[in-house]
Amino acid sequence: MFDNFHTKICDQLPFWMCNIDVHKPALRDLITNQRIYVHLPHRDDEGRRIFLCQLGRFDVGKDILYNFHDYIAYSGVTMMVSNREEETQVNGYVIFLDLTDQTMKHMTFMPIEFRRKLFGLFSNQLPARIKSMIMYNAGPVWETMWNLAGHFVSAKIKERMSYCKTMEEVYKLIPMRCLPREYLPDDYNGPCAGNLADIASYLYSELSKPVVRDRILELSTKYFKVDESKRPVITDAEVASFRKLHVD
Repeated sequence: MFDNFHTKICDQLPFWMCNIDVHKPALRDLITNQRIYVHLPHRDDEGRRIFLCQLGRFDVGKDILYNFHDYIAYSGVTMMVSNREEETQVNGYVIFLDLTDQTMKHMTFMPIEFRRKLFGLFSNQLPARIKSMIMYNAGPVWETMWNLAGHFVSAKIKERMSYCKTMEEVYKLIPMRCLPREYLPDDYNGPCAGNLADIASYLYSELSKPVVRDRILELSTKYFKVDESKRPVITDAEVASFRKLHVD
């Protein structure tokens, strides 16, 4: 999986996890202002990292600071940091997709050929344990995108997908204490993750610390690549000697 992951990134999506500098103005804007991918601070009752994706909430106007390469790099650096957490490696992720206000401009911001590659990589080569995917407020735009690229998603991931029309349905899958204030009822007075602006600001402050920023630069420039000249030739007999391992 790791071999496939790094090979695919180098060949097809080099801008996802290669040459990432969080001090780049586009990345700073995406993390602190657009808040498309939000690494929520609290884990659920099973110790899983919750990843909020607001796919209809970002600016797609003419004067934006970022392009779709930056958009993908933003998701990459967020997942890069999360994947290095030991607890996340063991317990996996819950992906919460908020599709509220998603338009065709949001969907076409990333060209469909790259979306297909990303879907295929996400479901088949990503070294992460996706334990649950929750789609909230899905509409015609999501259905169109899913019809175009959904067949690239593995059967295992599809089995873990849930569609919710109301936040009450979401609360049955994600504890309210784990969600941002913006996703909770006005009369809710219990614990929560805080507001999105503060969560995003804290995330950026952590990512931009010199030791973290330098490590991200090092990983994304030196290690997210494959030197094919060093790949050993594998014979059919060697392949046959390994049995397939099934992991969730």
